[in-house]
Amino acid sequence: MLARGPSENDLQTLWGAGVLPPYAPILYPGASFSAGDLPAEAQQELKEYLIDHPDVLVDPPPELAALIAALPTNVRTDIYVEQRMEQLRREGLLTGPNPGGSYEEWIRNTVEKGVSADTVIAIARDHEIGPDDFEVLTGLQEITDPDGKSFFMLNTDMSGDAARAAVLMTYILNAGTDYENGDFESTPYSSAEVQRIIDRQEANGWSYGDDVGFVHGNGGRLVTTPNGMLMGAGGNELQDLYGQQGGTAWGDIFMIGKDDIPDPAAYLENNLIRSGTSDVHPDLDLDRLLHHEERHSQQWAREGYAWFILQYLWDAHKFEEDAGLADGGY
Repeated sequence: MLARGPSENDLQTLWGAGVLPPYAPILYPGASFSAGDLPAEAQQELKEYLIDHPDVLVDPPPELAALIAALPTNVRTDIYVEQRMEQLRREGLLTGPNPGGSYEEWIRNTVEKGVSADTVIAIARDHEIGPDDFEVLTGLQEITDPDGKSFFMLNTDMSGDAARAAVLMTYILNAGTDYENGDFESTPYSSAEVQRIIDRQEANGWSYGDDVGFVHGNGGRLVTTPNGMLMGAGGNELQDLYGQQGGTAWGDIFMIGKDDIPDPAAYLENNLIRSGTSDVHPDLDLDRLLHHEERHSQQWAREGYAWFILQYLWDAHKFEEDAGLADGGY
């Protein structure tokens, strides 16, 4: 073999034994290397090599790119996460090594959900999103639904401004709402959608400045949701007035309608988030219900506090239809 050089069979044998370096597809571009033949230790070595060689990580040659695409999902995703972070560094939107935590979780979600690198870069650039912005979620209980999306239980001493930031970062973190098969077409995850939520939050600022403290002060609990609003439950008799029938949206807060809940936090976690369905309509996907309620939040923002209440009392059906009747369980 030394005299004639390695043959295709020689290379495959050495590759399968983990003897060749992870950059072998670069050294031998005409050879065919199978990811399935690569031992687990060599797969990790390949990942570490790519992290140490960012030029190759960002723009791997075709043979190496094909090899990466055929790696086991967990290893492949790890590599794509590091690749995306390097792209952000080159755009001046990230410094230093992988910061981990919720920032890494965000990037991983975008990879797993097929969000383009251009979209991630646009969100980071347009809204100046960096690792520090996710710190508002630190210390909050993270609850995942059956699809793996993250909700965060607000601490009862959280300020309205912090709650508002946590709501926005929960939308960004999840990289999509999973809304489908509803009354409307799904809205793609994008920088424009982030801006729309920011603008809606501004218009419904009273939800955060006044109502977050009101709900917590009257014994209720609130969670951030993947579609960029709050969902609440429980509280005393005064609080019960603000959640009627299946629930009521007040600005950016959707209060479910059930009264006399002994443990509102546990109810939100187990009866809605982990079940992935409405507590009133078990066959209604929670993603659809939250889409319906977020459209009500848009109505509050568009019409204004007093005018929306007057119009809703005059013609509720018009606003329910605009929010999606089937999505709301009607």
